[in-house]
Amino acid sequence: FPQLMGGGTEDQFLYRDCDGGYHAIWNNQSPIGDVNICGGHSYSVDGINWVYTGFAFGPNVTWTDGSITTFLRRERPHFIFAQDKCTPIALTNAVDYGGSNGDASYAFVHKLMGK
Repeated sequence: FPQLMGGGTEDQFLYRDCDGGYHAIWNNQSPIGDVNICGGHSYSVDGINWVYTGFAFGPNVTWTDGSITTFLRRERPHFIFAQDKCTPIALTNAVDYGGSNGDASYAFVHKLMGK
């Protein structure tokens, strides 16, 4: 994907939607301007030819009390699926707070909107 510049991607997670389409989400190490987008998304009809759709998730998380945490990194994305095994209902990541926590990472589960 030429849109990703030089940083590249890692930790790809591939899945098929309920209509049989292919999707991939990944940790994106390519900032766009000053914005670290953290995660990208692409899709494919045939699993061979892929279309990069852009932003999938960023470093900021808004909690139910309205507070916001900006993680240093959100890596290793995976989805948790509904009982139909093809509808994502939550995104899991390894998250890194940085600062006094050093390079330690933590498991994080983020419920998807409307799910």
